[in-house]
Amino acid sequence: MNPGGAWGWVQETLPDCLIILIFGTIWFIIYYADQFKRWGTLSIGAWLIDFDFYLKIIFMYPFAYSKENMHDVAQKFYIILAHLDQALRISAVGALAMMFGMLISGARQSDRVSKILDSFHDVLLRGWCNSRGATVAGGLVLGITVLLLGLGFKPFVARDMVFDRPDLRPIYNLWSQLVPFAAICIGTYGLRVRSSLMVAIAVSIGIAGGLFGGNRTMTVFTLVQLWIIWSMPDRRRSLLLPLGGAGALAILGLMISTLRGDGGSHSSQEMSGLDELLYGSNFSDLRDFAWILSGLYDHYYMGLTYLAGYLAFIPTFLLDFRYTMAFGRVSTLLAGLDPSRHGGLRPPLFGELYVNFAYPGVVLGGAAFGVLLGKILGWVSRALEGADRGRYSPHVAVLTGFLAYDVSTTLIFTPGFYFNYVLAALIGTGLALARWRPLVRLPSR
Repeated sequence: MNPGGAWGWVQETLPDCLIILIFGTIWFIIYYADQFKRWGTLSIGAWLIDFDFYLKIIFMYPFAYSKENMHDVAQKFYIILAHLDQALRISAVGALAMMFGMLISGARQSDRVSKILDSFHDVLLRGWCNSRGATVAGGLVLGITVLLLGLGFKPFVARDMVFDRPDLRPIYNLWSQLVPFAAICIGTYGLRVRSSLMVAIAVSIGIAGGLFGGNRTMTVFTLVQLWIIWSMPDRRRSLLLPLGGAGALAILGLMISTLRGDGGSHSSQEMSGLDELLYGSNFSDLRDFAWILSGLYDHYYMGLTYLAGYLAFIPTFLLDFRYTMAFGRVSTLLAGLDPSRHGGLRPPLFGELYVNFAYPGVVLGGAAFGVLLGKILGWVSRALEGADRGRYSPHVAVLTGFLAYDVSTTLIFTPGFYFNYVLAALIGTGLALARWRPLVRLPSR
């Protein structure tokens, strides 16, 4: 293969892959148009389908095909290229199964998922998204940040530092979960009570956290979720502000990359800012999946990476299986990389299903995930459109949908499963905050 020119990939791409790209684009346009009509510029559904599926798979396919990727992966590019179409096909099968699941998810309107989301909404509303919860959230962020610094953590170089100092990794991972949760809860509270100050504090925490920890994902996801929590309940349709915000997030992401000094196997200084976004490691999920497939050789893991991921509450030094079978380590080894210096490759959402169970796992897991996603999005719609608007806080309902989606994705992609245990502890804390009443001292006689 020798792709060349801006459209050289079209001549080299097989017909079935072109059909996938065309169909995926049409589906995205139709879905986004429907979401825009109902909810405005950006909704939970539009963002999830855009970011996790269209952007990472369909849109990035031509860029994954380009030789410009050699700046990031060197001569491994040709090995990756040989498996790129297979990665696209597997992702398409998973997406189709997910679509089917979403279509049948509304068969039962009253179910356990809705009751769980109702309870989750109430804990967030009464426990976290109020003045008391916002104060506790800010205190958690401040406390764990001071702890990190006290243990010798250096800002901007988190990725290298957690490899050199494994003892810091558990605290850093916990910090990475608490900061966005706190920022979003504070921001949601600010939106509820129309406090510009609280929203500004939340945005500042999101940006400062990403810069401090060298974590692009933390900053981007926090700010995008805050935007949607603000805009979706009011059906805002302005395009200028989100487009400007997208540009600002891109610049901020590149700034974080520069501060932490990454850029793949070759220096990112050889690439312009735009090239770093398109050919670097920012949206390289499809390329990473092809890289993983290059070392799979039909040797499937039959659920072992899922077991290792679900046992995330057990430290790796107590259970070696947690380390050897963690998907981050498995994906790195399959790609021929050193897991002691690489945190793991990030395939599209159905990549781990394929590595474990081949196509049957992608089909069944994708359909089950689609059912769950459909129920979550359906619950958010009912919460915003329901006749009894006093039952839900619209902003908290959108936040509930985001957190529920985060939980559902970790069920089929386990590197983030640790989040569920942190969230369970936060829910318990939220219940305590919701029931806490200050002690009223009676006047002494």
